[in-house]
Amino acid sequence: MSSILMKSTRNKVHRFLKFVFLFALFLGIYKFYTVYLDDLREESADEDDLQTVFLAENKVEVYKKWLNCAKWSLMIIEDPVQFWTQFTKITQKCDEEAEIDKLGLITLKNKDEDKIAILPRNNDEKHTFITLGIGRDITGEQRWKRKMGKLGKEVDFYGADPMTEVNEDLYPQIGKYFPFAVAKNPGYATASVLKNRQYVNQSVVHVDINYFIEKLLRINKIDNLWMDAEGAEYDLFEIFEKNGSFAKKGIEVCQINIEVHLSETGPNHLNYEKFMKFVKMLIREEQFAVFKTEEVIHMRMYMFNFASTTVSLVDSAGFTPTKYELTLTTEFGEENTFTGNVKIHVNVTGSVKEFDLKVSKDLNVERVAFFQASSIIRGGPNTLGRVILDIVKKGDSIHVPLDEEITSESIKELGYIEVDYKGKVGEKGAKKGLFLFNSSDYETNLKNGNAIHLFPILEDVAAPLTLSVLTPWRAGVETTLKAGEHESVTESGLISNNFNSGNEKIKISDLYFKINAPTPLILD
Repeated sequence: MSSILMKSTRNKVHRFLKFVFLFALFLGIYKFYTVYLDDLREESADEDDLQTVFLAENKVEVYKKWLNCAKWSLMIIEDPVQFWTQFTKITQKCDEEAEIDKLGLITLKNKDEDKIAILPRNNDEKHTFITLGIGRDITGEQRWKRKMGKLGKEVDFYGADPMTEVNEDLYPQIGKYFPFAVAKNPGYATASVLKNRQYVNQSVVHVDINYFIEKLLRINKIDNLWMDAEGAEYDLFEIFEKNGSFAKKGIEVCQINIEVHLSETGPNHLNYEKFMKFVKMLIREEQFAVFKTEEVIHMRMYMFNFASTTVSLVDSAGFTPTKYELTLTTEFGEENTFTGNVKIHVNVTGSVKEFDLKVSKDLNVERVAFFQASSIIRGGPNTLGRVILDIVKKGDSIHVPLDEEITSESIKELGYIEVDYKGKVGEKGAKKGLFLFNSSDYETNLKNGNAIHLFPILEDVAAPLTLSVLTPWRAGVETTLKAGEHESVTESGLISNNFNSGNEKIKISDLYFKINAPTPLILD
């Protein structure tokens, strides 16, 4: 009898252990699968977000439309309570009318909310990010860091929160952590802080925000400011005024995610009034716009400084690409080098005296020229061209000054930028520009900002495109473009493999091709 019981017990234990093993295996596979899917989603989101840096719409017009809507819809409301309750509905309507998506807004998801941002289009390689009120969550900051890294930009993170639990271990993963609250005035005062998963009032040390920025951080430019000050934000509204304390000290802030809180115990009449005055001040001073508002008891909103120099966004005049002519010569020598020629045909808004080309610092630009024609002679454009000598190289950019203004009239018949350059094919595994995908053949990856590693560009906007790849005989070119007439280049002994997009407009970043090394000639 006892042996039967022992056997039965052993069977139950085995079944239990088997169940535990299978359950643990299932959990492991499920976790791996969900992480894998999350990685794929993040990679796809990054690819879409990184393309926003090439948007070329007129951003001034977007702001003007938003400002006009805000003036007519918000400035007429006099009652502070009505202003608060109607604010989200009205600003969402203004967002739609202004088509703010043309600005390239991206979403950075935190664990319980969405933050909004615009990826920078300037040439600064270092950017500053400040979090006031960490709240045990740096998911959004990590996403921003990853996207900026893919643009080749570094971010200095600074975070302040008086609650050290979790935050003191969390924020140093991305930047420098400060264990205090940041407010308008220094001192020891009551603040609403997150403790045991709920907000409670507690006396904490407060540091003056101007002292924090100017003396502790020693910076005068804030690219991103995320502010969740749990009520202290009302006294900080003044830093966004044209004559506020930031302006007087020369501190510039570009984009802000801010939460404006109501008192849970009430009354809130004074807070409603402060909020209305703040927003009306922003509209009246025509510096900040307020986008993507959301009311969740408190008010979440994204502010962008259209007067800021930290993000190249307001561009009332400039070139817009209308056609690309791309030529690449690869001879498959021991050095694996290539030479390139790019012609970017353009239209112009306003008048242009200078422009910037986006081009990797790894490419050796040998010549930049501009060709124009305002009239026809003998059936063709009366073209005048000039080489620009005073170009200025800085990072992944070239500043090009022109000796005279270019207007729509001066390029009425023809206008294009021409660039000659040389480069080196990337090693196997480089995965950007033109690179080896085996021991001898080349492949391209121009997405996620990688176009500038192979072709100089103005803005990555869609336009008709031609591609000519000059190779030795018996080399091959594979691409998704339509094949044109291939032709021999007599003086060089090469063949020009010609392709085009036909009537379709495509971005350079969407271009893909492979260049197969020449195959040996075998004679029977």
